Amino acid sequence: IGLYTNTGFWPGLVEFQYDDNTNPMPIAQVNLLARLWWTKGGIVAIKFNPRNPWTGGLQSSTNHGFVDIPGLLDPTNNSAPANLATNLIANARFMGWLNEVAAGLTEMQTNGVPVLYRTGAEMNGRWFWWGQRPQGHYQMLWRFMFDYFTHTKKLNHLIWVWESDGSVHPLHASEY
Repeated sequence: IGLYTNTGFWPGLVEFQYDDNTNPMPIAQVNLLARLWWTKGGIVAIKFNPRNPWTGGLQSSTNHGFVDIPGLLDPTNNSAPANLATNLIANARFMGWLNEVAAGLTEMQTNGVPVLYRTGAEMNGRWFWWGQRPQGHYQMLWRFMFDYFTHTKKLNHLIWVWESDGSVHPLHASEY
């Protein structure tokens, strides 16, 4: 409302966020506002940055602790024996969150709302648990979520948006 009051114009795009560090995620409230925005002619973006699946804590903690993305995505095939139990718990937590998000996105699809979908933001920064990991690990995570939502959950109304930080990943700094 402040933008409209000051300029006489409404923004064309509004981004909503499923992950606000609450449990449960405020998906129903977000979808209500997003659908309202869509019916008024606006473009909808939804962001989901998962919490740390190993700790259940915030995604933006700078002390990530143990992070094993291949083990998270496929614990029985990619975990060292010492990490298997930890990765099985993390996988169950992570998949629960993805299912919550998929249910919310399914509701948007059912209502005919296309969504600019942003996840795993700023992977070259060090403030998220998925950040500054080997490049292949981040790609695995991104592809896993894409395949899960697109193929398993049949969500075909998403326009996937990739977002990096402005800095250069230290593993690639020598290339620039």
